[in-house]
Amino acid sequence: MEASTVGKKGTGPCSSTGGDHHRLPGVIRACILLQNIGLMTGQCLLLFVSREAGLIVLTLSGLLGIPLNLRLKLWDSLFITAFFFIINLTGLFIK
Repeated sequence: MEASTVGKKGTGPCSSTGGDHHRLPGVIRACILLQNIGLMTGQCLLLFVSREAGLIVLTLSGLLGIPLNLRLKLWDSLFITAFFFIINLTGLFIK
């Protein structure tokens, strides 16, 4: 009778990566966190405080998602980010 390989490192279908293939570098994780906080803050600023300040925060926080989208080849998410980036920039220059 053979011993089970469940839970042993290096025995699964991704054994060459040691099971750490899903982990992202700290910089990208920080960008995700800052992007999400920036998007929420920017939307609140846009609605309740100042249109210009909200659009600036939304534009800058939208840029933080680009490294993750490029690294993971999330082209649909990159397209959406670019679309809203253009809308926010247009909103800054049109009154």
